[in-house]
Order: sequence, then structure tokens, then C-alpha cells
Amino acid sequence: MHSWPSRPESACNQLHEVGDIEEMEDIEWQQDIAGGVRCEVSTVGLSFASGLAGTPVTVHMPDPPIQSGALYLTQPPAVRSRMELDPGAWGHQMSEIAVINRLGFTAVVADIQVVGDEMNDWIDDFLSWLDLLTGQHLTTVGYQPPQQATNRTCLWTRESDGSLIREWVYRPFRRSTA
Repeated sequence: MHSWPSRPESACNQLHEVGDIEEMEDIEWQQDIAGGVRCEVSTVGLSFASGLAGTPVTVHMPDPPIQSGALYLTQPPAVRSRMELDPGAWGHQMSEIAVINRLGFTAVVADIQVVGDEMNDWIDDFLSWLDLLTGQHLTTVGYQPPQQATNRTCLWTRESDGSLIREWVYRPFRRSTA
């Protein structure tokens, strides 16, 4: 991980502030990035600290391809849940450029619904920041068609024995920008 502990220190402090460790849940989830983000290959395999509504979150970039010279990026090892995805779902890399299609996240939270409530805004802010930094024009401008009624995101709760339990959170519908 890029100079950050595997579990952000402030998340460990939150465990002690709450008083009951069992109230906190160790979770993970994945997020697609429509159209992908172009990055330098050196960013592949890194993890970064971020936050969601004041909750420390670790963002995991995809790992390099399994074999030298392979095209597709792989799931980061910190994200243990497996989904049936196309080979290029996490992204791909060429000589100096990687295209990141999916990010992994891990966090320790008191209420998993905070992810559902805040993730849309986090992704919008992240893509807006990348727009300004890189000029890639990643954010949608103008009319956005309505979303379907089931707006769920799958999270996985990490149990103490290492097993993963699937949890669902509901995300608010995106606000119309028209």
C-alpha cells in the first residue's frame, strides 16, 4: 500500500471511541468507473486513503496483470470478494498507460448504509477532481436519464473467521443536472 496502513489508523481509533468493537463492521465493495480512467502504469497496485462522510476508507487500484506482457489488470488482494466479471473488468494496461475500469474499497464502519448514502457523491467528486487534474472529461454534463427503481450496491462484511457475507445497501438516485 502506498505509505498507508492496511486499516487507516483513524478507523482503529473509531473502534475504541464507539466502545463496543462488535458495533463496527469491516466491509469491502467495488465500484465501476464508466469509460475508465487513464493513469500511469505506476499507479497500478497502489492504495490510497480517502473518506466517506467522515469515515476513513481505503481505495485500492487494480493489481498488475498476472504475467508480464499480459493485458488485463487483476483484482487487488485487499478486496477478497469475487464477482463474475469479464476479463477486462478491472482495466488493462499498455506500455506506459493503464485504463482503470473498477476500484476496490475497504473500510470499518458503524453503519454500512453510509456507503449507500455517500458513494454517488464520492464518485462524482473523485471524477470531477480527475477532470481538473488530467483533463479527461470524466463527469457527465447535462441530462441524465432516470435510473431504475432498484438502486442497490453489494457490500461484503468481513467476518472474524475470514469469511465474507453479502450485504446490500441502497443508493439514492442521482440528482438531475438538467
